Amino acid sequence: MRFWETVSLILVLSMVGLTYEIAAGRVLAPFFGTSLVTWTTVIATVLAGFSLGSALGGLIAERERDVAA
Repeated sequence: MRFWETVSLILVLSMVGLTYEIAAGRVLAPFFGTSLVTWTTVIATVLAGFSLGSALGGLIAERERDVAA
C-alpha cells in the first residue's frame, strides 16, 4: 500500500469511529443521560476496540506470509 493510500484509509476509519462514538452517545442518552460518565464510557469503548484491532492486526502482520494469508 502506498503512503497516501494508508493515510487516506486511516483518515476515513477515524471519521467512521467518531461517527460511531456520536451515534452511541445519542442512542444511550435516553437511558443514561448525557453525563461525563456516559461519554467517557463510549470513548473508552471505541478506543479499546481500536487498540484491540491494532494488536490483532500486528500479530497477523508479524506472521509469515503463507500463514497470515
